[in-house]
Amino acid sequence: MTDPEPIEPLESVLGRGIRLAGTLTTLNRIGPRPVRMIEASLGFTPGALGGGYHILLLKEPLRHSDYRIVGQDQPAGSVISPNRRPGSLDDIVADTGGRQRLAAAPPPRPCGVIAGPMRLAMVVPIDRKGGGRDPVQRRSGGGAEAIELKTAKGFLIAAQVRSDGTVETPYFTLSLSEELAPEDLTANLNRISQYLAFA
Repeated sequence: MTDPEPIEPLESVLGRGIRLAGTLTTLNRIGPRPVRMIEASLGFTPGALGGGYHILLLKEPLRHSDYRIVGQDQPAGSVISPNRRPGSLDDIVADTGGRQRLAAAPPPRPCGVIAGPMRLAMVVPIDRKGGGRDPVQRRSGGGAEAIELKTAKGFLIAAQVRSDGTVETPYFTLSLSEELAPEDLTANLNRISQYLAFA
């Protein structure tokens, strides 16, 4: 599944809600981080996030029928081997009887983390003309969990991260430029992380 085309430019609606389907991961995998790191980690075509990206935060619980787990992206050129990383999704699935058993046992109540650093979130390129995510290269990321929504769900358009490291939210703008003094960068990372975890 590829991410939908935006209904209107997302930067014009920071702080508003939107209903979308697409591929989610956990907020701690997004950061926010520099554009190149996000492209590699989430399997975007190189250059797809050249203009920056939006961070959309899931705002409603999921039911088992709303999504499918598409696994963890593997680093480019990697081969899945019997020597799985302990605690990885592949390791957990293998130890619990495989994907068939996992799929056959839907959770009895809504699920999906909607607050905190492990909450579910989506990255949407600012410049959608660049092609966004290439489905052929989706599995060539750097180990991020991937959950594909089957139905549109409610998201908060929480932040815009520009290619120069500027992060804009509905409430504040700050810089994550590596040119900042280490203590300023740490303070800014803490501030944006707190906001995204609980927005």
